[in-house]
Parts: sequence; C-alpha cells; structure tokens
Amino acid sequence: MNWYIDRDEWNKIYLWIRSVLPLNFDMDQISTDTLSSILQKAINVIHPNDISRIISARGVAIVFGAGPSLEKDVDVAEKNDLIRNIPIFVSDGASSYLLEIGIIPTAIVTDLDGNLNDIEYLSRFGVYIFVHAHGDNIDRLFNVLRFKGYIIGTTQVEPRPYVYNFGGFTDGDRAIYIAYGLGVKRFILGGMNFNGPIGKYSAIGREKDPRIKMIKLDIAKKLILRLIRKGVEMYSLSDTGINDIKLIPQ
Repeated sequence: MNWYIDRDEWNKIYLWIRSVLPLNFDMDQISTDTLSSILQKAINVIHPNDISRIISARGVAIVFGAGPSLEKDVDVAEKNDLIRNIPIFVSDGASSYLLEIGIIPTAIVTDLDGNLNDIEYLSRFGVYIFVHAHGDNIDRLFNVLRFKGYIIGTTQVEPRPYVYNFGGFTDGDRAIYIAYGLGVKRFILGGMNFNGPIGKYSAIGREKDPRIKMIKLDIAKKLILRLIRKGVEMYSLSDTGINDIKLIPQ
C-alpha cells in the first residue's frame, strides 16, 4: 500500500495547489524517483505499517509546527503532562527547538529545509524520519543517508518503492496527514499559526516572497479543515487562526 490518502481525491487537491503555486509535476516525480532509488540502498528504511500500531495505540498525537507560538505551546504541553504520554510529531524546524530543550520527538517530518545536523542528532535516538521529496529539494535528498533512525519516504505525486503518499503539503500539515494515515483520529496542535507571522524556526520563513509564505499557510489551513470536516478531532494549545479548532485551557 503506497497510497495512505484516496488517490483521486488527492490528485484533485494537488491540481488545486498547482493552480495557486508554481508546482512542477515532472520535477516532483523526478524527486520522488530519486528518493526511492536512494532509499533502496539504505539499511534503516521501514514500511509505515511497521509503526502504525505504535503511533495509533493512544488514538491521539501531538503535532508541533514551527509557528511563533511553538515555545509557549511546548511549555503548555509539558505543564499538562502531555509530552511523555502521547506520540509527538514535529515539522522540520520545530525539531531544532525540541532538541534545544531536551525533548526527543516520536517522528520528524522534513523536506530537508531545516537544520540537518539537528535532525541527524535526533535520529540517533530512534526517531522516525519522514523525508519528503519534491521538485525543489532534489539536490538535498542524499542527506537522508546521514540519518541513523528509521526512514520513511513521502511524496506529493505518484508513490514509488519506499516512498508513500499520505497527503499534506507543508511539513506541519503533512505531519497531521501522516499520523492520520497511520490511524490517529485526534490531534493536539502546537506551533500552528496559520494567519502568521512566520516563526523563527520555520523553514517556510526562508521564502523571499512573503506572498508565497502566506499562500503556503493558507493551503495548510485548508488541508487541515478538510480533515476536520471528515470528523477528525483537532484541539490546539493556542490560537491557530482556524475557528473550528477547540482551544485547550492554558
């Protein structure tokens, strides 16, 4: 099983994203094929089904994006004793902050825009590394061979061996889609601030065009709303800019 989201539905979503951003299907596919070839040579590659029972056992996961509320939200999660008891998925840049304060996440979702040294270090603790291939990161894909933890490839186009399509677009919302594809139905969100500003740990913040930054955040918001409309429960540690999400008392 290489599709963890309905293929026809995702293809429609991908076409919509292409209508607002200059994505190149052919380059996305070349990147996916390249990552598949690289992962065939790695010894620490696993199938998503190998970890689905571990991830879905509690039925709930925390997902930390790299928005400006990240530090405050992690503090709230710690005070509510959530960190030790629930699987933690983090987007690329958020992993650096968790490393700074000594928290080892369950999984990192990255398109290799973040601090690769931090991700490499965290990978030594058995963290699951979901590496995303797209048309803009082909030159960075061989960095996956640096990681010591378990590696799973992801794509936004046609899957290939060792590379799976879970849906999602930015690292933050893709982390939610990955956990959802692995069986999680309830989410606690932190560092997810879809109305801006861009957080200091966010790889999205490296975009030179502020308009593109906000388009990406809007895509992430709409993809999360799609899951909410499907009945997935979302709770937040702070204001996200999505009115449908319930806030956890702080």
